[in-house]
Amino acid sequence: MPKKMDEVFGLKEVTEQRVPLFKALVAEFLGLLLLVFFGCGTANGAAAGLAPGWGNKDGKQVGLPPDFITCVSLAFGLTIAGAAQAVGHISGGHINPAVTLGVLVSGKMSVIRGVLYMVAQFLGGIVGAALLKACVPDGKDNWPSNHLGANGLQPGVEPIQGLIIEAMVTFVLVLVVYGCCDARRDDVKGSIPLAIGLTVTLSHLLSVSNFLQSHTL
Repeated sequence: MPKKMDEVFGLKEVTEQRVPLFKALVAEFLGLLLLVFFGCGTANGAAAGLAPGWGNKDGKQVGLPPDFITCVSLAFGLTIAGAAQAVGHISGGHINPAVTLGVLVSGKMSVIRGVLYMVAQFLGGIVGAALLKACVPDGKDNWPSNHLGANGLQPGVEPIQGLIIEAMVTFVLVLVVYGCCDARRDDVKGSIPLAIGLTVTLSHLLSVSNFLQSHTL
C-alpha cells in the first residue's frame, strides 16, 4: 500500500501502536462518560427542584429560570474543562464526536483512529447514561427520572432553527479547539481546557435559554 494511503487510513496505528491507541480510546470513553453523568445528572437534579407548573404563566409558555440555565451550563462546561485537563495529554481531549469529525476532515488524524475515537465516545455516553439511571432515585414525585436530562426543542422552535443553532455552537466549539491547539501558535496563554470548557458553557447558555427544553420537565 502506498505510504500516503497508509497515513490516511492509519493502519500502522493499529498494528504498531496498539497500547498508545488503546489508552487514547479509554481516555475518550471516560471523557464522554463523565460529561453525560455530571452534565445530564445536573440537568435532571435541577429540573427536580423546579416548582410545579413552571412552564406556564397566565396560560402562556415561559422559558426556563435563569438559575436553572446557569447551573446546567456551568455543569457541562466545568465537566468538559476537567475532563480535558485530565485526558487531553493522552488522547487530545476531543470528548465530542463533532470535534473528532472536524479533526478527521482536516486531515489531522487517520480515518481508523477517528472512527475508533467516535465509537469509544458513543460507548462512553451510553455507559454514563446507564450509570446515571442507576443512581437516580425512583421517587416519581421528586425526581423526573424518565429522560435524565435529554433535550428537545422549545415550543414554537422549528427543527431547522434547532439545526442552525446546533451548527453554530458546534462551529464555535471546533473553532476554539483549533485556535487553542494550533501547534503553529506560540501566543496561547492560560488554560486551554478552561477556554474550551467556557466555550461549552457559552453554547449551553445560548441553547438552553432560547432553543432547547429538557424532556425531564
